[in-house]
Amino acid sequence: MTSKSTLLTFGVILVLKIVQECHSAKLPKYSGFQVLTVSPVWQELATHLTLLESKGEVDIMSLNLVSGNGAMQLLVGPNNLPSVIATLESFKAQFTIGKEDIGEILSKQATEKFLKAESDEEGSFHDDYHSYEEMLERLESLANSHSDKSQIISLTDHGLTHEKREIKGIRITHDITDPASSDKPLIWLDGGIHAREWISPATM
Repeated sequence: MTSKSTLLTFGVILVLKIVQECHSAKLPKYSGFQVLTVSPVWQELATHLTLLESKGEVDIMSLNLVSGNGAMQLLVGPNNLPSVIATLESFKAQFTIGKEDIGEILSKQATEKFLKAESDEEGSFHDDYHSYEEMLERLESLANSHSDKSQIISLTDHGLTHEKREIKGIRITHDITDPASSDKPLIWLDGGIHAREWISPATM
């Protein structure tokens, strides 16, 4: 009995591990990445850290400058962590290093998302953050479900995103086949104009 139980437990762990590896493979590799919280932050320091971001050494996750007593969160990879710490120390900046491994967090989230995907109820889309591909799939699904009142539009003629992705939108009207609908005044709504608007594209 114990042997069967052990075997079953091993089998479940193995399946979960395979699922985790398969879905983690679709994500950028952030193994060993950590979040540094810097506070206070002043303009000279913020400018220098922004320069580091342009060189790909850090990713500024949040920045709030309030009367010289703001805060900043940086996502830093293991290869750049020593030099970033040295930079902060040279500015005599106060900072803390998060204990969590961002790669492990993303891998866990990917596994959980996959395991509940089949049982997801309608409307639960907004319970999670989603990739660009997942948001496009959702947008196209909504357009297909209401094909008489909506259509997908591409803004590629006006350019691409910073990371060379296609920009898509959805046009909504009372009757997509009615030529008169194209002459009506438009209401333009957008999300994700700024790089750190993580949730607005999904909510749009």
